Parts: sequence; structure tokens; C-alpha cells
Amino acid sequence: MAVSALLPIAGVAAVSLAREAVSAVGSGLSFAAELVRQGRGDGASPAADESAITAAREQFTAALSQFAKRLRQHLEAAGMAVSGPIELAADGLGGIEVGGNHPQQAAIEELLAADGSLREQFVSLAEGYELLSDGSRRHEFGLLIDGNHAEVIASKP
Repeated sequence: MAVSALLPIAGVAAVSLAREAVSAVGSGLSFAAELVRQGRGDGASPAADESAITAAREQFTAALSQFAKRLRQHLEAAGMAVSGPIELAADGLGGIEVGGNHPQQAAIEELLAADGSLREQFVSLAEGYELLSDGSRRHEFGLLIDGNHAEVIASKP
């Protein structure tokens, strides 16, 4: 069988996986579990594929906003009045570092280190971003959070 004959099947599986993976960001499921669960194709049309990709991107954007709001709530609960945007990036050791020489960098990093659910959500967002981007190469994932708005800042390796 020619490889080109498999491309439509792979495309359907990728779209289905991306949709479920981004949905998992909000529900806390691991992306590994989604990979196993989504090992099947459903034969959807190209229009359905595009619709699924659009829906996955919308869900991802909503998950970004949810993360920004949760972070703000946690900062306020800790008594921190943070001014200006916060730049976050994975530290490579399972933690999150604050970039851009933020004046409250140490306090924010301490809060993030103490809150496993925020770290897990950040990792899920990074994985979701990777799935929604080209998926063929790893990106340095980061977020720029300003108020309740979050924007992906990523660089290619």
C-alpha cells in the first residue's frame, strides 16, 4: 500500500487527537492517555476535519484564559498585587520560571512551585500547543499573562 493512501487516515486521526487533547486540558486528563484512547480513525470528511481543528483552537484559547484567571486568583489569594505582564516558561525540570526580569519573580516562582495543579495545567497547555502547531518539532513554550489574558510566546528550537 502506498504511503499516500494512508495520509487521509493520518489526518483524521491527528485532528481527532488534537480535539480530544485540547479538551483534556480543561478536564485534567493526561495527553498520554488521550494518545492511547485516540488510536482509532473515524473517516470524517475534510470539512469536518477543519471544523474540528477550529473547535480545538477555540478550546485551547479558552484554556489559556482559564489558566490566566486561575493564576491571578492564586496570586491575589497569596496577597500579591502583581503589576504588569508576567512571562512564564518551563524551566526544563518540571517547574515554571518567570522571565523578563519581573520585579516579583521570586515570589511568583515560589507560588508556582507550591501549586501542582497550576504546573500541571501549564504542562497541558504546552502539550496542547504542540499538538495544535505543526507537531513535528518541539517549541520552547511560554506564556505572556496580562490580567486575565494569556498569549502563547514560543520559539522554535
